[in-house]
Amino acid sequence: MRQFEKEKSFAPALDAGLDVLEILALNRGAGFNELCANLPMSKASVARILKTLSLRGYAVKSEGDGKWRPGPRMSFPGGGLPAVERLRAEAPDVLKSFVDATGCTALCLYWSGKEYQSIAKEQREGGIVMMDVGVIVRDLSTSPWGWLFYLSLNAREKKEALRQVADPVRLKKRLPEWSAHIRKNGFAFDDREIFPERMRLGAPFYDHRGHLVGAIGTACTQLSVTTERFAEFTDELIRHAELLSRKVSGGCVTEEEPAK
Repeated sequence: MRQFEKEKSFAPALDAGLDVLEILALNRGAGFNELCANLPMSKASVARILKTLSLRGYAVKSEGDGKWRPGPRMSFPGGGLPAVERLRAEAPDVLKSFVDATGCTALCLYWSGKEYQSIAKEQREGGIVMMDVGVIVRDLSTSPWGWLFYLSLNAREKKEALRQVADPVRLKKRLPEWSAHIRKNGFAFDDREIFPERMRLGAPFYDHRGHLVGAIGTACTQLSVTTERFAEFTDELIRHAELLSRKVSGGCVTEEEPAK
């Protein structure tokens, strides 16, 4: 690992932060003690820098090996990935776990702020057919996850999004009920309103700063998910969305490391 020498700096605090990021990028991550051993600053200073970088999304602490790595806002070749690429890597296992638990098809939908894209899909033989990976949708009125995304917009953005909607009158009429359900239950629910005999649900997931990144979407029938099973089914959906939140944040840990 590179050893950093003390030298004249015009912005010492900035230099210290960049030194940390450079170690994380060049070495595919590093533990706290490893960073301290290779940086010309106190352990307390390293801890403060890591906390700041973590809060801003530039560094994350992995849940597995405890190493710090470039976070979701970085794109270093040493391992840091932007949110969409981290999703492509992490979503398949999460979706498979959900399908194993419920038997229902699942999608990972990435939200860009203007449109959403299916970037991962898990479907068992005989399961309900849903949108293919790679499909991009701008009409936010046609799915429960679209409703989630629409509600995340500000007033100006909502006005722009309505231009892409086939039936904006219906969307605005139904939105209060959809919104109330999402706030109460933590997921959006289309109870056979758009597709007869098919219930569709969407649960949001977020980055470490609470910004909406996307949703897990799923579909079922009353035969595959009975009234008695519905609560258990939605609990699984929310649990897996929360798991994906942790995954997309890279197992982000924001507490300060103790200065040893």
